[in-house]
Amino acid sequence: MAKPFPIRRPKPLEMPRAGVPLVARLLTGIVGAICLVWALWAGREAAACALIAAFSFLGALEFFQAAGLGRRVGLGILVGLLVLTSATFEAETFLVAYGLSLTCLWLFYPLKREDPSRLLVRLSLETTGFVYASLPFIALGMLLRTDGGLGWLVYLLFVVWMADVGGFVFGSLFGRHRVFAMSPSKTLEGFLGGVCSSALASWLAAWAGLVEGGVPWAVWPFLGAALGVLGALGDLFESFLKRALGIKDFGRSLPGHGGVLDRVDSLVFSSWALLMLRRIGL
Repeated sequence: MAKPFPIRRPKPLEMPRAGVPLVARLLTGIVGAICLVWALWAGREAAACALIAAFSFLGALEFFQAAGLGRRVGLGILVGLLVLTSATFEAETFLVAYGLSLTCLWLFYPLKREDPSRLLVRLSLETTGFVYASLPFIALGMLLRTDGGLGWLVYLLFVVWMADVGGFVFGSLFGRHRVFAMSPSKTLEGFLGGVCSSALASWLAAWAGLVEGGVPWAVWPFLGAALGVLGALGDLFESFLKRALGIKDFGRSLPGHGGVLDRVDSLVFSSWALLMLRRIGL
């Protein structure tokens, strides 16, 4: 009988090592912020769409490599084209493209002469990577298509990244109570600090006129706090994936942050929540 498909086993829970490269994190964040401000100022929606598709392609390659599947460049290109479709065409066209993409992924597996259980594990990993590397970027692409979409995109990134910064700072300075076994570096103090930071960032973004909408001023902090909570849950979900794969980071492309997927983990749930609110009239 054929051996099951190999997969890295998760290591025991370890406490995070000291000396996190804060300077590298800050520099990477500053460069990203400058790019976003330039895109907003220049009104380059097309450039933003291309960047989103490119990052989804890199994220897919990261996942496949981390899962021991190789680079799978063809599937990465398929993910990038799918994300570009979500930012370019109507929802109906995108749904057809998504269905066709999954069909292309699954189509030839029954024809392969390998043990079915081994193939099922590989197919499950490829499907998980395909979906996980595309979902947050698809939401960002669709968000771009809404009225004032580029401003809302920058708003979302600003809020969730400020939650990440706030969580990191408060957790480093005051963190004492570790409440998430899946991610031992996360503390209750860091979680609360991140949520408060996202609430403040949301109010500041609205005050600065980054987004427009008929939302009372008092609602903006609550919206930011909700996005901060969803961002933290997205971070925990990625910690679950990384522990299942036995890795620390998905990549090394972003100094101080890891890979692309390590940077967009907080967008997995928050991006779809904001997109839904925009669709219903926020």
